[in-house]
This record gives sequence, C-alpha cells and structure tokens, in this order.
Amino acid sequence: MSREEFFYKLTNILGGICDSGEQLALVTFGPPAAGKSTFMSFLKKQVTTMFDKEPQGFVSADEIKKTLPGYDPKNSTPVYQDSVRIAEQQVKDLSDQQKSVFFDTGSINSSYTKRILSDLRQKGYKIALLTFTPSVEDCILRNEVREVPVPEEVIREKVSRAPEALIKILPLVDVVIPVPDIDFGKE
Repeated sequence: MSREEFFYKLTNILGGICDSGEQLALVTFGPPAAGKSTFMSFLKKQVTTMFDKEPQGFVSADEIKKTLPGYDPKNSTPVYQDSVRIAEQQVKDLSDQQKSVFFDTGSINSSYTKRILSDLRQKGYKIALLTFTPSVEDCILRNEVREVPVPEEVIREKVSRAPEALIKILPLVDVVIPVPDIDFGKE
C-alpha cells in the first residue's frame, strides 16, 4: 500500500465515524522512532493540499520542547515536563474551541494520555487512535538517523510497556487504526 492509498483509506474510516458537526481527535500511539511524527507531517501536508490552507490543531510535545529556553537536543529531560504541560494545555484550548485535534504523542505515558483522552471524550469528540507497531530493531535503526536520538534503553522500555498502555486507553477511543509500516517521509 502506498502512503497516498493509506491516506485515502484513513479519510474514509474517519468520515465513517464522525457525524456532521462532530469534532475529531487523531492521536498517535507508539514507541519513539516508530514514525509517528513523520506520519503527522505527511498528514499535515496532505490536509494542506486538500483544503489549500494549513490546518490548525496539530500538537506535539516534541516540537514544543524545541522552542523552550534551556532546550538541548542532546538532553531534553530538563524541559520535558514543561513541554508535556504545554501540549496538554494546547489540546485543552483547541477542544474548548471545538476544533479538530491532531495530537502527536507516544501515548505510552498512559496517565497523561488518559487525562487528555478523557477530557476530549467529555467534550464529545470522536477519538481515532493511530497505532504504530514497528519492531524494537526497526525503531533502533530509525533512531540512528534521527536529528535528536532517544536512548536505546528508553525505546526498549517503551516498547515493552506499549501493550499495557494500549489496554488502559482503549476504552477512551472510538476507533483504532493500525498505520502500516510505510515511509511517509519521502516526497
């Protein structure tokens, strides 16, 4: 399947779960270096092309980190909590305005994700969870070419926690959409 074919399939699935006027939240789930941010960048480009304007509502704690004072790409730990807090607030602000939410997160920190999903659910959002499940080895290989690599032990730990984290958030989502292992970064 090509990335364009998957985008077409995704739009059909999402169109089927949302009635007219219902707001949608797309949330990513997967370990570091699984392709979540690359996919969300692809999605943003596709939506921009479709509607001839850049969509609002894309939130990523990883992107927020880069804008914070004290950010160091070799050690983002000091700004991690601030970036998560800001991302959570951005999602809340968007949902308070009943705007669509495109949340680029790992979702493996289940308490943070559960809070956000619960808030979206209370506000009547339809929630689609996009799951990324490459092997640990694939994540480690992808990590080697990342601008800001994640320690290998963190990748391994998040992969091992993923099944339990997924079970905890499943009751809060309307649909789970497995994302195929396609290179969404190539033009």
